[in-house]
Amino acid sequence: MTASKQAVHTIFWQGSKAVFSVLFVWLYGRLTGVEVRGYISLLLLNVQIAMMLVEMIAGSAIPNMIIQFGFKQVVKAILPIILGLIPFWIIAVIFLGSMGWIELINSPYMWISYLVFAPLMILFLALLNLQYGYYQTKGWIERRNRIQTLIEFLKIGLLICALSRISGDSYKNRSILDVFIESGDNPHTSNLDMMVVLGVLCVSTFVGWLISVVFSFKSMQLDWRNSIANSIAMGRHGFSESVKAQTGHLLYFLITRLPVWMIVWQYRNHGWVGVLANVFLMMDTLMIFANSHGVVLHAKALNEDLENHETSHFVSRSVLLVGVVGGIVCLIPSSFFEWVFGSGFGEMHNFFLAIFPALGLAAFSSPVAHKLHAESKFNLLIRIYFEALLVLIVGWIIMEWVMGVNNLNFGHAFLCGHTEEGNVDPFPWGLLAMNLSFGWLAYRIWSWGGWQWHFLDDFKSIVNRIANIFATK
Repeated sequence: MTASKQAVHTIFWQGSKAVFSVLFVWLYGRLTGVEVRGYISLLLLNVQIAMMLVEMIAGSAIPNMIIQFGFKQVVKAILPIILGLIPFWIIAVIFLGSMGWIELINSPYMWISYLVFAPLMILFLALLNLQYGYYQTKGWIERRNRIQTLIEFLKIGLLICALSRISGDSYKNRSILDVFIESGDNPHTSNLDMMVVLGVLCVSTFVGWLISVVFSFKSMQLDWRNSIANSIAMGRHGFSESVKAQTGHLLYFLITRLPVWMIVWQYRNHGWVGVLANVFLMMDTLMIFANSHGVVLHAKALNEDLENHETSHFVSRSVLLVGVVGGIVCLIPSSFFEWVFGSGFGEMHNFFLAIFPALGLAAFSSPVAHKLHAESKFNLLIRIYFEALLVLIVGWIIMEWVMGVNNLNFGHAFLCGHTEEGNVDPFPWGLLAMNLSFGWLAYRIWSWGGWQWHFLDDFKSIVNRIANIFATK
């Protein structure tokens, strides 16, 4: 299969996964309301950060490590780390929660969520990441995409089952549709327990991991038997590569998600967090076009040297697809978002407009970053991401100071961790700093030596291909 066809197949499967993912979030968002959606999003972001810290040693460099040291040595080194680091999450939550430093942990249900469901999600996601890394070394991109799509489909199925029980037990003579519509009309009504959503996430992720193991068991068993890697070399060099690779991923994750924690710290507005979480979901969905091309480039770069025109062509396709589809989303009015996602979500329109330039810049940077990652240029990526993160933080402070309604209110928010009552800005202007951050990221990728972008030539080539398709028909 050619790289272009592989990218198209990847876009299809990633698109299918995104559709199910959006449907899942849409369902539980309407059923829980905008504020509970914000609470769930914060917990999942904390889980993601913890998982990425675990993956400092067992993370994104897994494909590189398997190719270099062998499947057996990588599993033997990584699996104990995954299992051993889970207790640190529990200890940290108990300590921070008892000190009152985690605002969310204020009820027995929240303690259960953080001490039971969260560690399970960290474990299952880490095991899935190990499987995905193995698939990447085999070039099984489509198989991995199928597993991811299946997991999203399972989430919807389990959530619908949970909703049917709720509508049957708690709402006599009420249909599922009645409960669903009622939840969307009232942002303060929660017809779905937060723990139910977390349970659905845990079960679906575990089942997805189990299926991925079953369908690749024979291949893994053969690679395990044939592995002849040197465990000493693995200890000296493998982990350092993994730490550097995952540090870059962690920095990039902070660039894309730090605004959530900034809003919580400055405004204590969990409704805004719920809205922003949906906007970031839309951003991730549109970035499928960029990441799909990046994944293909990553897989090819692991085994061969890529020509400059290949990278340039994939970047151009990524930017065009994200720009066109994202531009259409910008035309959608706020009333549509409120009608679809429920009361309180209309602000999604303004939030998306604020970060749309960052989306186009990310579409430019993502494929090249995947290529650099496959070439193990982790130090370069760390330096670029760190610079972009600094730009985001400084830009956020400047935007809030210049655009904010009250400068004293801004200073009080950052010193005390919340805004003064009755003196809240109508919009988190710091979001505009994401455009500055991704602009710097794109500039650094552009200035990276050895690669040039030929957008006009690529654009003409894409247009000619489309014209030939219609001409043949």
